[in-house]
Formats: sequence, structure tokens, C-alpha cells
Amino acid sequence: MIHIRHISLNVSEEIKYILPDTLEKDLQDNEEICSVCHGLGVKKWDNPYGIKSDTSEVAKKSMFPYKHQSLLPCSNCYNGVVNICKYCGKQLPKGKLKCDCKRQKSIDEEEKRIKYQETIVKAKEVDIKSVSTYLYDEQTDHYFAEIEDFIEEYKDNTYFENDEEMLNNLPEVLWVCSEVDISMDAGSIIENACDDLHEDALDAISYEDERELQDLLDKWCEKQSGTKTYYPCYKEYVRVQKEWFD
Repeated sequence: MIHIRHISLNVSEEIKYILPDTLEKDLQDNEEICSVCHGLGVKKWDNPYGIKSDTSEVAKKSMFPYKHQSLLPCSNCYNGVVNICKYCGKQLPKGKLKCDCKRQKSIDEEEKRIKYQETIVKAKEVDIKSVSTYLYDEQTDHYFAEIEDFIEEYKDNTYFENDEEMLNNLPEVLWVCSEVDISMDAGSIIENACDDLHEDALDAISYEDERELQDLLDKWCEKQSGTKTYYPCYKEYVRVQKEWFD
């Protein structure tokens, strides 16, 4: 027979031995007291539980009829304080630093535009005829082997209602890509292989033996196909010309 004692603690009496009479909050302009925990930073949690062998009437009504109530950190705030959007005045969800209101989005877009322009200023403009690698369009997140592919991408885009709208929404630049192919480093492979060996195992392998392994790895990598990968390097760009679409 299971015996459960239901006890109600006098929180107001017990808590005075734990908490001070007052809590101080130094709030910044974009901060307010949490409306859920009223600034305490904690809230009541039931922590329900059940007992497998319990056959009492209360257990028949619920799988978890018993509670070990306690105080846990408030899920709505940090230390009893919430952040408020300085543009629309709404509370920011816990863990978010920015609001999704129109004003904040507009500011973010402007900052992104300025940063992008700074990236272009630092890069070098090159002629399309001198490019022998892929071009990257950041606007569509697409890579193009030929400029004709880029032109076709925008001409066939059904999102634009007409050619004029399409021409007004072209990206400013296409970024020249750098090429990265498969490679293996003999030194790293040997070091990993010696990790679980005695402390002088790595030193016992000569430079000549390491070079021999590196030569084998290089030859193996040269035989591979389909591994070459392209990344925008943001050091060179081709300026998009509307004349390409004539």
C-alpha cells in the first residue's frame, strides 16, 4: 500500500529565509520587468509524477497525479528582465536580439546593402573575357560556368512580369570563384595515426618517409574526378551589364 502525504508549504513564510525583502533591477532603455514572473526570474513548476505500482483512486484518474512543485527559472526572461524592440515596443522572444518588425527589417537591409557595397569597393573589377572559372550570383545563390547561363536564368525567370522589371532587378556584380580540389596532407594523416602510439612514435617517422606518402597521396588525388568545388572569393568581380540582355 502506497501512502502519499499532501503538504502545502507556506511560501510567504519560508521564502523570506531565502530571498531578500527587495530585488534591485538596473534596466537599460530597451529592457522591462518580465510580466510572467514579475521580475523574480523564477516561476512555479509542478513537476508531476506517477508511481508504477500505485492502484489508488487518484492514480486511476491520472497517470501523473502527484507533484513535487518547486521554483525554476522563468522561461519568458533572463533574471526577471525582458528585452523590448526600440522601434515597435514589442517584447523580443527569449534568445532573440532583434525584432522582426518592418522597421528593424528595413534597417537590417540597409546595413546589409552598405556592407555589400564595402565588399565591392575592396574587391577588384575584372573583364568578363578574362574569367576562366565559375561566376557566383549572390542574389540567386547560383553558380554559372558561362555568362550565357546567367542571362538565360534571368530571362526565363517567371517571377518578373516583363523585361523592364527583370532588368531593374539584376544583381550589381557577379563574383569570380576560386577553385578547390580534393587534397590530403601526409603530415596530418601520420600525426593522427600516431595519436594512440607511444610518445616518440611520430618522431620515428622520417621526413623522407613523409614525402613518400605525400607523393602517393598527390597521385591518388590527381586521379579523382568530380571533386572540384567553387567558392566566391569576394576578391574579384564582373560588373553586370544590361547590354548583355539585348
